[in-house]
Amino acid sequence: MPELGEKCKRAFGVVNKYGTKKLMHTTSLIGRNASNSRAQITPSDTNENEWANVVKSPFVMRKRKRTDERAKKWAELLPFLTEAYIQNYGVQVPVPQSLKATDDVFLTCACKEKKSTYVTTIYKCGIHPDKITYCKNCPEHSLLAVMMRRHLFPLTPSDPQHAIHIEQMRSFHNMHYICRVSIHAIAEWARAEYHFKLPIPASFKQRLTEALPIYGRLMLNLEKKHRDLCDLDDACPTYRYASGPKIIAGDGNQSLRRFAKTKDPKEVAFEG
Repeated sequence: MPELGEKCKRAFGVVNKYGTKKLMHTTSLIGRNASNSRAQITPSDTNENEWANVVKSPFVMRKRKRTDERAKKWAELLPFLTEAYIQNYGVQVPVPQSLKATDDVFLTCACKEKKSTYVTTIYKCGIHPDKITYCKNCPEHSLLAVMMRRHLFPLTPSDPQHAIHIEQMRSFHNMHYICRVSIHAIAEWARAEYHFKLPIPASFKQRLTEALPIYGRLMLNLEKKHRDLCDLDDACPTYRYASGPKIIAGDGNQSLRRFAKTKDPKEVAFEG
């Protein structure tokens, strides 16, 4: 039985146009277990420590923690953003070719300590800075609420400096979830579309990755509210009259399995 580390010499010939040349090759043998005759390979401690350091890197942990905190913040704000969007939608429908945010007719609080800030907004036809006036004392007139009432979707759940017009957000959503265009490709398209002068931070791709699912959930909540108010039944008409267990078809190309493997934040529940 060969021992671990024992050397073995093997001879082989190399044939070329000049003839045959004999070469010797030395290799180390791996000891085998007599019970199952399978090779026993013991991983080195160095590799295990290296992987442990990669997984438990402080930078990776801090980055993951910030991502989870933003996801929890989005989950808390989702019902609030939905109501704010509904309020002004009944006053003015979003215009795709607009280059200016709509007026907020609901900003009628009596507080004198109102603040203003500029938010860079990505419209379908260009980029424009919008001046947003809001109230820090009234939650219903906060910065995010005023932005949603003015058809501007924030890219961050707190103190947003950049936003996307709701119609352009709908286009991004359709490109990603219907046309299956990646977030990276959408970000590169946006930079090329706006002549590589997109005045947004380098984290635009990450912000869009977090904001697109929130926009999709917001639209689903709107549809759910519409069905509930109008007493609509979204079930299959045929199944309403079928008795017994219902058969639901699965996805043949297993695309649902790919979506299930995304790194969603843990312990975050969205309303709706």
